[in-house]
Amino acid sequence: MKFTLKDYQEEAVADVLVNMRKASKRWQEDGDIHAFSLTATTGAGKTVMAAAVFEAMFYGEDTFDFEADPTAAVIWFSDDPSLNEQTRFRLLEAADKLDITDLVVIENTFNREKFESGKIYFINTQ
Repeated sequence: MKFTLKDYQEEAVADVLVNMRKASKRWQEDGDIHAFSLTATTGAGKTVMAAAVFEAMFYGEDTFDFEADPTAAVIWFSDDPSLNEQTRFRLLEAADKLDITDLVVIENTFNREKFESGKIYFINTQ
């Protein structure tokens, strides 16, 4: 990360990673689907926290005792293309391990059978 997380951000990231670990375990053991969310007020740094989570997912993170998942891919869904662009910019601004080639905008011409691991895919409803 290029930024030092504030205490509440670090706690939120840790919570998300714990939930991800539980969800993965439930899926692997029983095929159970699990959902959770990261919520915070405007300006709390949700995108920065998401960047920390994504880096941990893709590369592992000793601080959170979280191992990399070589099969992980992320779908970032919104209803506004400009919001997706803003998010891509903020992720690159916050994360030192993510590259622009890791952030893929899904256009109408997108034609793949499956998502590539280690990528964040941006899709919108417009």
